[in-house]
Amino acid sequence: MSRSFVVFGIRSYAAIAVQVAELTKGKLGEVDVREFPDGERYQRIVTNVSDKDVVLVGGTISDKATLEIYDLACALVKYGARSLDLIIPYFGYSTMERAVKLGEVVTAKTRARLLSSIPSASQGNRALLLDLHSDGIPHYFEGNPCLWKTDGVEGGAPTGRKGLCPGVDRCRPGQMGSIPR
Repeated sequence: MSRSFVVFGIRSYAAIAVQVAELTKGKLGEVDVREFPDGERYQRIVTNVSDKDVVLVGGTISDKATLEIYDLACALVKYGARSLDLIIPYFGYSTMERAVKLGEVVTAKTRARLLSSIPSASQGNRALLLDLHSDGIPHYFEGNPCLWKTDGVEGGAPTGRKGLCPGVDRCRPGQMGSIPR
């Protein structure tokens, strides 16, 4: 039996979310997003996600986009998503994956830690990282994450897919989205 997904995208990745929904024959989810004059953002999930398999598409192209992914992913889990698949076509700061000089912030690591803190859906979370500039970035995710990385996308399908939790189709609850205690 094939799974059906509800696919969401942050605003800057809306077109890719539409393509993912078409490719997976999933339903495109709706989010009401408003910007206030002071720069704060309001988001409300309009589509029911309770007990649904959910996909969220978004890249960390800016601090604002990163927080949009984080806030929306946390809310999707809060409102009952059965599973959460993050598709991250662009992982920002991937060239800042290590400190070269004393005192430098390894921003790729802090972004991975932030995304690792997304709560786990009841059937787990996964992340698909596309076209990374560094093979070390998936190892910055905490909580024994279930990650897939690809070297690129051809014809709408990931190429060079490598699972970082071999033999596991779906992460167990807590494998991604929880920090070890």
